[in-house]
Amino acid sequence: IGCGPKDEEEVRYIEEVLKKDFNLYETSEESHKREEILISLKKCVLEAVKNVHKAKGKTDEEANSAGGGLFSFGSYRLGIVGPGDDIDVLCLAPATDTRGDSKNCERTELFEEMRKQLEKLSKEKEITQILPIAEARVPIIKIVHKGIPIDILVASVSFKSIDENFNLEDDNILKNCCEKCILSLNGCRVTNAIFKSLPPERIEDFRLTLRSIKLWAKKRGIYSNAMGYPGGVAWAILVAKVCQLFPKCRSNQLIRKFFEVYGKWDWENPVQINEIKREVEFTCPIKVWEKEEISHCPFYIITPAFPAQNTNANTNQILKRVMIEEFNAFKEYSSKINIEDKNCQYTWKGLFQGGINLFEGYNYFLEIDVLATSKSVLKSWDGLVESQIRKLINNFIDIPQIKLRPFSIGYNIKDAVYPFSRTYLYGISFVDPESLEIKPNKVINLREPVKKFVVD
Repeated sequence: IGCGPKDEEEVRYIEEVLKKDFNLYETSEESHKREEILISLKKCVLEAVKNVHKAKGKTDEEANSAGGGLFSFGSYRLGIVGPGDDIDVLCLAPATDTRGDSKNCERTELFEEMRKQLEKLSKEKEITQILPIAEARVPIIKIVHKGIPIDILVASVSFKSIDENFNLEDDNILKNCCEKCILSLNGCRVTNAIFKSLPPERIEDFRLTLRSIKLWAKKRGIYSNAMGYPGGVAWAILVAKVCQLFPKCRSNQLIRKFFEVYGKWDWENPVQINEIKREVEFTCPIKVWEKEEISHCPFYIITPAFPAQNTNANTNQILKRVMIEEFNAFKEYSSKINIEDKNCQYTWKGLFQGGINLFEGYNYFLEIDVLATSKSVLKSWDGLVESQIRKLINNFIDIPQIKLRPFSIGYNIKDAVYPFSRTYLYGISFVDPESLEIKPNKVINLREPVKKFVVD
């Protein structure tokens, strides 16, 4: 498939829609503010590494020579960040001293020292929120810096010094790393591997396609790694694969191809953008993904950096069905878009708006309310509920009389007692009992799956 003047025109049209109708592009002032934030955080990293080394008895010269690195990943590193989006960064420290005979900067020590450095900035009112989550599977410090949310991961590697040119792509940097360090390093390594899988001349088409698909997925309520839908990394891998399959296509064609490819994809086979590396010259505490002979729900989207993992191991049959239905519905919709026909009811704006009207599409709902007396409590509870809600969805798999349509979009409701709230509505449609060869029931009892979720 080639491209011509009409494709160029349609690509420009899509960009304008994303800018004017959905405000997906930052201004130069906003971009400059992000750059200033990263410079400020880099100073924190260097100071934190120096302090940890000095606490171990190192001289000023030795502590300063250790350096330290701040590396971005995720949407910011991919070049698709928009107004209000967060920045994902990795703080990296050298764990081995200049003689190479001892550990001088453990991950836990760097984590604590980074927290102290951020506290100093908060006193200067540059940082308005600090939330360290040290016990998470991937320890993280969440902050708000000059109004921008930042997620900070921390790791240390067995090197004598770290600078801004440190090669994160070398698998040997994982040698002697603990599981938490490897998981923290993974974000940068995966982002770099995605870029490496694409020709440089196709990066801009990849970016516009990914912006478009992420917007569509969010509007359709199928964007949530915590819930079991694909998250940011998974959508990036899916788009990168389509770019590989159709290397001569522009973004307008790639968006259409995206729905076509994944509407008919055999999900018994993984989506991967490179060969899986299985052997390294050191023992890795994290196993490389292996295809399961028997899977509860084969939906494999494999990360491209060692050790390869399935980003969607938590997807279940309900969520898989919903996604395939969405891919096929918008394969048909996107194929009918014609920007030359001013009267065409199928438009790019219509595709990105999602077109969901819950109360027209469904008459029955499962409602999950998260209620709190303060904004901070709501944020904590909302995050907990979202992370556990896939268990509730799993409980409905064995109820054949209904089809559940989970939406990752939350809504604000008014409550007389709890001023801060979040509500999730899942559409329910009933299946014809005769087609299931079961006797029609006037009542379908949903109490048990809900009760099991609450008790668990």
